[in-house]
Amino acid sequence: MAGNDELHIVFNFFEKVSKPPEQDSYEDGMKFIYEWVRKQPSFVLGQIHKNLDQSNGSYKYVNYVGFNNGDFHAFRQGPPPPEWIEVGTKGLGGRELRVCYPGGYAEVATTSVEPMCTTRAKDQEKSFYLLVNYKDSDIDEASYSAFEAEWKAKTGADIVSDAFPTDIKRGDMALYKRRQPGKTPFVYVLRVEILPGASAENVIQLLPILREKLTAGGIPFSDVGAYSICYLCDPVKC
Repeated sequence: MAGNDELHIVFNFFEKVSKPPEQDSYEDGMKFIYEWVRKQPSFVLGQIHKNLDQSNGSYKYVNYVGFNNGDFHAFRQGPPPPEWIEVGTKGLGGRELRVCYPGGYAEVATTSVEPMCTTRAKDQEKSFYLLVNYKDSDIDEASYSAFEAEWKAKTGADIVSDAFPTDIKRGDMALYKRRQPGKTPFVYVLRVEILPGASAENVIQLLPILREKLTAGGIPFSDVGAYSICYLCDPVKC
């Protein structure tokens, strides 16, 4: 089905993280920040994706936060409010402690019967997720419409699905498009759920196979990573 344009998604890809001065770890710092974010009226849910391969993965963590409209400051022009700067600094420390690529996205397509962002029927904390990135420089802007209309073929989603061995079961998939140019260089992100039951080791071993097949298929991807959900912040469950 088509996505829901009212949904506003923040992806933040963390290439480098350090222990925040006022927190025990990066994860504790993000939990502190989520306690503030979840109080925003438009908040839907938040997930911290942790790379299964912390040694070799391009992005150690990826934040995935959903809102039901564009009121959150990340989707508006201008500087963030002072309160957000204070919360972010207390949670993660100064900007010099991290290298990250945040951006606001729309969920433009999904295989789910409802927007993937708001799906709560599955136990998402036991699922793994593949995130596939696509850079601006690799996709001509004039091709965006065709890319979205044929998204399963253009993103390599079909290739990914066909490459799964019998012991790894695919769940829902969704395609996200950046709403406006920003710090993130990724115009599109594909998110693929791996259903509970697969081992982390087998999922990691699948990654080079996926990269090889996507490259052979001419897919303009930038990175493929596999993640667990190390923290789920959902107003229904919290």
